[in-house]
Amino acid sequence: MLQTVLLLTLAAAPTPQGKVRFGDAGTWSPSGSLSFSHQRYDAGGAGTFARNELVLAPRLDYFVVDNLSVGVGLLASVEWRGDLKNNAVGMSLGAGYNLWIAKRVSLDPQLDLAFVHTWTSGENYDAISQQTLNLVARLPLLVHFDHLYLGMGPTVRQRLFTRDDFLGATYPTTNVRFSMFVGGWID
Repeated sequence: MLQTVLLLTLAAAPTPQGKVRFGDAGTWSPSGSLSFSHQRYDAGGAGTFARNELVLAPRLDYFVVDNLSVGVGLLASVEWRGDLKNNAVGMSLGAGYNLWIAKRVSLDPQLDLAFVHTWTSGENYDAISQQTLNLVARLPLLVHFDHLYLGMGPTVRQRLFTRDDFLGATYPTTNVRFSMFVGGWID
């Protein structure tokens, strides 16, 4: 509760007038996330298994006019379960529009087209690669602190097309998640 009150107090603090701020034409906004997840699950008679994943996803946006940005994102991830290892690299291109809702709070909806190449390897597995084209929509709420911000909100990823060495073409799928990230801006 105290954290919520603190964030709301900082968000309501005044912004100096006449200064360049996030979303102004000509500003750059680097952001990104780094995440690690560990999951243990019981597969019944087959035993207990662990799954680990490490993901790095930097992004850079440029505001071409006030509040309208174009951006590029990169992705690198590795997931391992026993001797099975999944690796992925990707790139996204997209656009966003910053909507100020308070002096230090904004919504920054973004729409990206993302290409991801994944390959699987392991001692007891055949190597499999996969190429995926995704449409990614994000609706982050940004809380601004001078030239830094904290972002959080839903992300929806719709797989448009996948080519898989093992399965051939696969069906579209939708993934929804909640994300948090940090970023900044440079004028």
